[in-house]
Amino acid sequence: MHRKLASLRVLASVSLMVVLPAGCKDDAAAKGDLITRATIGPDGGTLAGGGVELVIPAGALTAETDIELLTSARDLSARDFVQQGGAMELIPEGLGLRLPAELKFTGGSDDSVALFVQDGLTVAGAGASTWVNELGVIALASEGMRMTEMFEPMLGSSPTQPGMTFRDVAHFRVGLTNTPRFNVALSIYDFGQAYDKALNGTGEGDCGFELGGVQGGSLSAGCSDGPLTAKVGVTSAEIEFDVTPFQSGKLETPVVVGVIGGSDELAYQLGFLSFDTSPCYAETCSDYGTCEVQGDAAVCNCMEGFAPGEDLSCVCVPDCAGRNPASVCSSVVLPLPLGPITHQSSPPRTCRSSDSISVRGPAATSRPCASSSSLPLFTGCLRDAAAGR
Repeated sequence: MHRKLASLRVLASVSLMVVLPAGCKDDAAAKGDLITRATIGPDGGTLAGGGVELVIPAGALTAETDIELLTSARDLSARDFVQQGGAMELIPEGLGLRLPAELKFTGGSDDSVALFVQDGLTVAGAGASTWVNELGVIALASEGMRMTEMFEPMLGSSPTQPGMTFRDVAHFRVGLTNTPRFNVALSIYDFGQAYDKALNGTGEGDCGFELGGVQGGSLSAGCSDGPLTAKVGVTSAEIEFDVTPFQSGKLETPVVVGVIGGSDELAYQLGFLSFDTSPCYAETCSDYGTCEVQGDAAVCNCMEGFAPGEDLSCVCVPDCAGRNPASVCSSVVLPLPLGPITHQSSPPRTCRSSDSISVRGPAATSRPCASSSSLPLFTGCLRDAAAGR
């Protein structure tokens, strides 16, 4: 019995010795054969070989990176887009590029298009040359029937020649065929390196923009649910929606936006547009005024009792019109329960509507502003005074 167990242990050990090297060999085979490699850094560079050329622009990478092109056993055929020849893989797989790289295939036919994987979608380019912002599996395919048609807006064919510039909002109108769910990925590219923030958000998804005002369908998922900007459940042959900044915030310098959209089976590189926001975008003027653009600058048009302050704000000011500044505006104590809150002014001078006010005193519960008879120096300022602002 003990001898039989010992024999089994020997057999198990021999089996492990045989299986483990075979497993390692299979992993190496699954990785694919090396076609070419290149080390590319922040200044950009080109990887070429196997009928493929990848041109990475300056600024796309933040450090020197070894990039390889391997053979792949994957088949990216989708719907009637049929892969031509074998696929290839760019590694490190999933490596994101801050700016899109141009991917070019040579040797294809007139109806050949590039297929690539981005944001978990199989994507068809507009031809044998396309733009990618993520390394992964690529292939050449014969073009089939496109199920997504962009009606609005008119998009550019490359990030270096984007379509028109949109301000604050871009309206989309898309025609769809046999597409129960429309997936959209909106990627922001800062070619001028004007921003030191993550324009596409800090999570997994492309969260720089968000969708709203959806017609012809309903928003079923946002960028927090995966790598895409949004998913729309389609109920019509045509959908419309608005695109506005989300985690990107204010975009005072124009950026380029890449648009990918389509079904779960196959998405399409739809093109590129330029986008920025107005100087008044998302400015509230402290909720005591409205923001207006004068020339290229934003200014706050404040309501009565408030005047423009720093950082596009409206601040509380004393109402000294027709009063003696020395006797009336020099020191005022508000009655309890709001007081003591004291306004101190500069030495006697002529009061102006833009005179600033500083208040001090205990915080009090907000309530409607007092009338001018009970609070002669303020018009609409009681809430700010009570909060110590």
